[in-house]
Amino acid sequence: MNLKTFILLSTIFVSANAFDFIKYSLGRISQTDPCDDFYRHACPLGEYGHLVSEAYDSLFKEVIYKQKDSSWENLEILKVLEEVHVSVFDEDMNEIIVNSFEEMCQRNAPEKANFLLRVQQVLTKSLDTTCSQYTCLLPLAKDENCTQVSEILRRRLSHRGFEPPSMFIESLKWEIEKYLKNIRAVNIILDMNLQKGVKKLNSFTEEMIAVLSDWVKKTPWANNHGVEGTIEQIANEIHLEDNFPVQLAKNIEPLFKMEKMFLKCSREFSKQEDLLCLAYVAEFNELQSTPHAIFSEFSAMYRHPSTRVSSHLYAIATNAEAEAGTLGMAGLIAGHEIAHGVIEDPKRLQLFPVFSNEAIECVQNQYNKTCREFVEEICETDEYQIDENGADMLGLQLAYQLFENTYGDKKGFEYIKIHNRSITYQQLFFYGAAFANCDGRKSVGLGTHSASNVRTNVIANHPAFKEAFQCASDSRMMSTVEKQCLVYGEKAPQTRKKFHQKNI
Repeated sequence: MNLKTFILLSTIFVSANAFDFIKYSLGRISQTDPCDDFYRHACPLGEYGHLVSEAYDSLFKEVIYKQKDSSWENLEILKVLEEVHVSVFDEDMNEIIVNSFEEMCQRNAPEKANFLLRVQQVLTKSLDTTCSQYTCLLPLAKDENCTQVSEILRRRLSHRGFEPPSMFIESLKWEIEKYLKNIRAVNIILDMNLQKGVKKLNSFTEEMIAVLSDWVKKTPWANNHGVEGTIEQIANEIHLEDNFPVQLAKNIEPLFKMEKMFLKCSREFSKQEDLLCLAYVAEFNELQSTPHAIFSEFSAMYRHPSTRVSSHLYAIATNAEAEAGTLGMAGLIAGHEIAHGVIEDPKRLQLFPVFSNEAIECVQNQYNKTCREFVEEICETDEYQIDENGADMLGLQLAYQLFENTYGDKKGFEYIKIHNRSITYQQLFFYGAAFANCDGRKSVGLGTHSASNVRTNVIANHPAFKEAFQCASDSRMMSTVEKQCLVYGEKAPQTRKKFHQKNI
């Protein structure tokens, strides 16, 4: 199946709100040997970007478009921000304030006291009338010599004046957009009825934490140093953040408070004083305390004790025909986020007094070998990637354990035949893992995450991959593997001299 056919089918099924992303992604795997380069077997080079994003973003935009008449999409402050002409962005805000006040003074406008109060409050960063020295502006309202009092105001603003309009305008736009993205993301989940996927991801998370807790209790290095209880406690605190009505309220309420603040300020003046009111709202709105992100882009995050995943994964979990693919993709990502809570760099300990250096060395060695074998553009493995690499490895092991628990002896049964290739449920699990990182562009590894093709091809470290595809030991995929890297479980490393202990 070529890319155009794939996108066409995706559109048909997405619009029907029953698009099985994993099943249709199988239609684009190549006929190459999966044991040679599994990533490029599952994700051939081509004229497409991140596969998940391209499959869902147009649908999500359609859902967002349907929200266009919602009150939060039509805030008056948003309209004003969009209408501010770019020519005023870099003007001297102090001069704008002085000129506005002088004009009010000359026509003896009754609101000039309110105007000076708002200016004073912004300067003092206080909503009351407290001030000192040159920040005390309210008494100037009684001076009827407009030229003189305007010059006094100018001098006082020169001590502690306003930033250029571009600063607070762009800041407000950015803050508001963050909240709107969160609201839109929640509404994607609610409007598309993705609750089934939410429940499934929640179930995966709870089951994996139970598996992890059991492994921790049996981990030799943790037992020998008496830290299994600490690790288990942290693991058991982790949960998937899924209270979306509450999240919706937490994002809508600050926006409406900000809108009310802007409207109240604007209505105090007979002529438009939008820039002052925008500066006032920028100083005193409650948007700085942004709730954790709810992703409309394909992403996931861990911030103890909660994990969060994007709407894409809920949609995939809702509509997937076979649990195996969902576990390989959504399960792996959920496991990855859980793993962030229990993976440490032994040289930079933060949560635990000790951690297994041998286990982390094994993980990094696997990434190094995979990186060297499959480099496409830029590929590197460094210490700052330990957390992500370790989370990849442990997340895969957790997700696969759930797959084993679900399928047992049926893992080798055929799920579907594609290109005359029989795909088993066990193979489907690994295809799901590959589709999470699928991209038709050459892989580049920069930053904390390794290159996409490396993150996928390290799955050869799990013995089940060799079993699923019957890979020869001397195949490219298996040639990178020395031994399975286990951080937790009874086969994890023992206490050895390669331990780094934190001084406490």
